[in-house]
Amino acid sequence: HNLRPTKEAKPMTHCVLLGDSIFDNAVYVPPGQDVTTHLQQMLAGRDATARVTLLAVDGAIAEEVAAQVKHVPTDATHLFLSVGGNDLLRKFDLLNARAGTVADALLKLGTVMDGITRRYLQAVDACRATGVPLCLCAVYGCSFPDARTQACADLIVGLFHDRIRQIAQEHHLPVIDLRRICWRETDFVQSIEPSATGGWRIAAALAEFVGTAHAGHIPDEHP
Repeated sequence: HNLRPTKEAKPMTHCVLLGDSIFDNAVYVPPGQDVTTHLQQMLAGRDATARVTLLAVDGAIAEEVAAQVKHVPTDATHLFLSVGGNDLLRKFDLLNARAGTVADALLKLGTVMDGITRRYLQAVDACRATGVPLCLCAVYGCSFPDARTQACADLIVGLFHDRIRQIAQEHHLPVIDLRRICWRETDFVQSIEPSATGGWRIAAALAEFVGTAHAGHIPDEHP
């Protein structure tokens, strides 16, 4: 018998997007394309069998990710999580709260960040429980019209990003820093949502990660 060795079938890439409107941005970009569509096209250019499943929901907060995770397909190969921005927005009124001293203000901010971090960690744990490789996408700084709000947003996002980095290090998870992907004014609509251009940049970062995940390369578009 003349038996030829058969090639093993290449596993299909199936990316699942979890979290909030950083991924679920379709309503903000007509007639442009959303993150999911951009990513599907980018992956299909490399592998016609590649798939993208959007489970992220516009407006979602960290504690809602566990419900999204229940719908992760059994053939998923990559999970991407981007959540926490809405948790921060819900506490944005803290900026106008009175504080006796700078120390009092910092303690209040620290307490708020501790609560958000706990809920974020629960979301990460729910994702990790699937056994599917997980990549965290740290939130970006948005684009507010006045300098005061922008400076405060950058500060708060920076604090949250440090928490995400710490969680990632503790659990040996990769992180894509979306602050380095979306930072131009044209990357946003309504100050906080990814525009069609911003969505393209986010999708490109995810596609690049999928293509070079084993090399540990994280795309960096910030000059």
